Amino acid sequence: KIFDENSPFFRAIMSNLGESLLKGKKVEELSKVRLDKEFGEDNVRIESEFGAESDKLGLDGNVNINGVTNTMQIKPFTTHFLEDNKIVVLTTSSISKYHQDLMVFTNSKETLIFNNKNTEQGINAYKFNPDDLLYTLG
Repeated sequence: KIFDENSPFFRAIMSNLGESLLKGKKVEELSKVRLDKEFGEDNVRIESEFGAESDKLGLDGNVNINGVTNTMQIKPFTTHFLEDNKIVVLTTSSISKYHQDLMVFTNSKETLIFNNKNTEQGINAYKFNPDDLLYTLG
């Protein structure tokens, strides 16, 4: 029954999935604009594609910084603050461990780029050492 296209449950799932994909796309597009401005269009590639192998690996793209290509995971965020000598970044997306070089967080005001080597997971948040904040782009 739940896979019946006329089922209210099925329609709710598909609606939420569609909204999630659109929000993710917007965050990636805004991130790309800011990354292009900082590092140059030729140095930024967004390659996430829902359901593709890169998506399964958490690979949203890469950015070449000073001749070094870095893989990225891009996430939306609502706010960030300092707590217990850690930068806490609150996000509305799922919390997972990613093996990308950089964690990139974007909202309407700014994009934060962190080195992903010491990342800690919290409840609806990621935590970073202050030294791991590499760039703040507006």
